[in-house]
Amino acid sequence: LASKAGIAIIAAVAGSGVLFNAARAAHASATGTITGTTGPPNQWTPRGIGGGGAFFNVAMHPVYASIVMVTTDMGAVFRSADGGDTFTTLPWGELVGGRDAQVQFTRGPTAYAINTNQYGIYGQVPSVSHDVGKTWAALPNVPGIPGQAMAIETDTKGETLLVLDMVSLHLSRDAGRTWIRIYNASRSEYGLRLAGNPLFLSDGGVLVGTNDGLVCVDHTDAVEVLPWANHSEALLGFAAAEASDGSVRAYALTASRAAVTAGMLVESAMASCQDVQTTSIPVPQEGKRLFQAPTWVAVRNLPPLAGRSGALGATFVRMMPDDVGTVYLAGMCMTDCGYAPNTTGYPFVMALSAGAGSGHWSHIFLASNNTRTGWEGPWADNPRDPNRWEQSNTLGNGWMWGGGGLSFTAAAAAAANTTSAASPLTVSSDAPSQGKAPLPHRLAFTDWGFAHKSTDGG
Repeated sequence: LASKAGIAIIAAVAGSGVLFNAARAAHASATGTITGTTGPPNQWTPRGIGGGGAFFNVAMHPVYASIVMVTTDMGAVFRSADGGDTFTTLPWGELVGGRDAQVQFTRGPTAYAINTNQYGIYGQVPSVSHDVGKTWAALPNVPGIPGQAMAIETDTKGETLLVLDMVSLHLSRDAGRTWIRIYNASRSEYGLRLAGNPLFLSDGGVLVGTNDGLVCVDHTDAVEVLPWANHSEALLGFAAAEASDGSVRAYALTASRAAVTAGMLVESAMASCQDVQTTSIPVPQEGKRLFQAPTWVAVRNLPPLAGRSGALGATFVRMMPDDVGTVYLAGMCMTDCGYAPNTTGYPFVMALSAGAGSGHWSHIFLASNNTRTGWEGPWADNPRDPNRWEQSNTLGNGWMWGGGGLSFTAAAAAAANTTSAASPLTVSSDAPSQGKAPLPHRLAFTDWGFAHKSTDGG
């Protein structure tokens, strides 16, 4: 960007953020020249998210709504301490973003992520933060193929961890100090792909959806693998929640077995989903959970999916871990989804609130009547409304650039919305807990250029 004289450079794109030089800008604006200013600018300040690259991951702290992190394939990692209104860019030496750099928060100050470090020599390395994502360090002692970590997942305490590489799944019960390998891919040509967020059960068990089926771990670390019954299909997406009695409700997105492989791009997943299915897993008996092959049934009242020549390019299915009655489905309209005029190429977010797959699925992202997204969408020029989905630019441009969703996440409404910059984050006593009636969920998705949020369940 140049001054009105066209000669004073006052802003620059750095990674995927914009930097601004206030002194140069003020001088150029007042004089139209850069007379009296020599040499390079001596101070740049970040002006927030934006610039370039696609946003492949968004994470919201499960307790503190103020903390949001977004990663881009260009390497930048953005952190917000005010719920996504403003962002700062993490220093390059702390954490490098990328397609696989999903941040995983615990309920406290600890967070985990994959440091993609794509321009270095170490490849993709699991990393840990103990100050709510401000500073990061490599997680020591992680097994598997060096530099090929594809995902890291954590329970809410940060004690039970899962790390996935291209072919194997590893478990730690002590925050990464020791590890055991719990599963290897059944076929090397497909590798191993995580289908969604695992469910960490209240009895210490873990349910992990993979392209090989469900990997079930009990509290003793005994492992049972439940392959998908239809051998021509594989899990593309997975979400599950635990009821107060210990039973589990799970949902799965399926696609052709050959299509779902380690390193599968989200762009490929958009057009691959063939079915959405659901099942229940019974309560533990005499202290032991019986992991038996569940009976999956197709959900009803859902429009046709892209993998069967339908409109919905379903890519993500998400649940809150303690809410069996609500499930979210998100992705891209491969053809017109019908929730607004001409929605081909638009994102979609749907919700089912009746549970068991038999209720009414409804579009909660409507792009025209509950959406204010700034640069994108028909509400771009309206005053900001905090009850709508939002993205904080200023010019309307339809959905030509942002396109369909590249990531989607859900988090509980948080009781505490602020943190102290001077001290580590602690979980307050008024934070939401399992068993309480939930407030409307916080939702967010990202696309090819923007991050969007809803604070009222859509």
